[in-house]
Amino acid sequence: MTDADLQAFSRALFEIAVVCGRHKLEDDVAAVYFRQLSDLPREPLLRAMANFAKTAETGRRFPSPREIREWVSSTQTQPHGLTDDEKTAVWLRVNPAMNAWERSGKPGSAWPTFEVTWHGALADLGLLRAAKPQDRQDCWQRWLWHGAVNAEEAPIATREQVEAILRDVMPRTRPGPFRTAITEIADRIAEARRDRDPGEDG
Repeated sequence: MTDADLQAFSRALFEIAVVCGRHKLEDDVAAVYFRQLSDLPREPLLRAMANFAKTAETGRRFPSPREIREWVSSTQTQPHGLTDDEKTAVWLRVNPAMNAWERSGKPGSAWPTFEVTWHGALADLGLLRAAKPQDRQDCWQRWLWHGAVNAEEAPIATREQVEAILRDVMPRTRPGPFRTAITEIADRIAEARRDRDPGEDG
């Protein structure tokens, strides 16, 4: 919710107060409740409060903010999952950060970095309440597959990884078929890089 929702929230809270036998609701009480519940989405919260006001027994104890929060949790619509376009939008934010982590050579698991980046991307796109756990797993797997969406299309290594291996191996090879083969691979990578960045040389 935003500050613009305070009036609607206070009105809904007053209706609850009447059901609970209170004929007045102080502004500071409404403000405290609003502040503690302002992270919740407006419509599900107001709907849960209205439902309580209609169905609760008269004279019931006035609920705490935590109880009201639980009403929303119990009635909140389950995540519908990300669409293909939303998955792509998230991926375009996650992938650069994960590639930067990989280039940094930091020891340990990539998962903590992925978790932070994933949630940050969802927050930026307003998709925190839409994503399912499977969406997160699919995005993680896509990174492990170097951007492919299934195992069949996943390369064994990225172009940058192959290039790094070649730089390490080339000085230690002798003239012959093997060196010729890896030289050809290196030349193809260089050619592909020029095709990808046509303005790089000038």
